[in-house]
Formats: sequence, structure tokens, C-alpha cells
Amino acid sequence: MSYTFLPPAERLKMKREYRVRVAVVFLFFISTAFIVGVGSLFPAYIYSALEERLHLNQVAAFKKTVDASAITVIQNKLSNSSVLLGAVSDTLQQNIFSTMINSVVALKGNVMINSLGLEQPTPDVMTIDIVGVAPTRSDLLSFKGRLQGLSSKETVDLPISTLAKDKDVVFSIQVNEKL
Repeated sequence: MSYTFLPPAERLKMKREYRVRVAVVFLFFISTAFIVGVGSLFPAYIYSALEERLHLNQVAAFKKTVDASAITVIQNKLSNSSVLLGAVSDTLQQNIFSTMINSVVALKGNVMINSLGLEQPTPDVMTIDIVGVAPTRSDLLSFKGRLQGLSSKETVDLPISTLAKDKDVVFSIQVNEKL
């Protein structure tokens, strides 16, 4: 605007007026965008309000139609189930498998265990299947003796056919323990 013949005070007024006009136009577009946004969300609000009302009516109708005796039967079954679960959880020993594995591994000596399987066919019996390789027959027999000494309620089954070899004896032992 330096090419105009306006005095500097008038030029400053004109710049200020242009800035105000730009701000007004900017605010107009912002308010228009806000109104369009609200207008586009209004149908979704109406739809969600109708759906909420519909579901609340369905719940109220369901509460009216449900037989009170059916609810009490279900509550009794749930309470019986919780009592049964409490009794079962009290009788189960949580760390019995890890305790058995630790005790067998502690007794292995120089016998190499290839696989170890634990099974609990009944709540009072645990079966342990041990497969491995013993350096000598005497090492295998001493391992069997250590397993028998683990508990007085154990039976250790070692097939006699595994004792045919004197060195590098591949074995499979089954230990049955009463809990």
C-alpha cells in the first residue's frame, strides 16, 4: 500500500479493517463447520436414543415374563456348584506335580532321563513314567532303589528285560504312588 496516496494513519486503519474482515470470514467458516458437524451427528443421536429405549423395554418385558421359580432354581444350582468347587479345591494339592518332578530329578544321580510323564488317573493315585538311559545296570538298580525309598506308598515297576544289558541300559520305569 505504499503506492497509494493515503496518509500512514489511514493505511494502518485500512490494514486493521482488512484483518478484522479476514477474522470475521474465518470465524464464519468455523461456525458453519460446527453447525454442519452437529447437524450430521443429530441423526446418530436420535438412532442411539431409540435403540436404548427399545432395549430397556425388552429388559423390562423380560423381567415381567421370567418365572421367579426358574431364577431360584438357577441360583440354587450355582450355589451347589460353588460349594462343590470349594470342596474339590480343598482336596486338590496345587503343587503335587511340580513336587514329584523335583523329587525324581533330585534322585536321578548319573542316570540320564529322556522323558518324564505324570498322570493322575484317580485323585488318590499318581503314575510317573520315566524313560532314560543308565550308564550301567548297577546305576539303574540304585536309581530304582532311590525311587522306592522316596515314599512307603510307592511301587516301582522296572521290566526285567531292561536288565539284560550291562552298559548303556535303556530303561522305562513306571512309578505308582498313592497320595
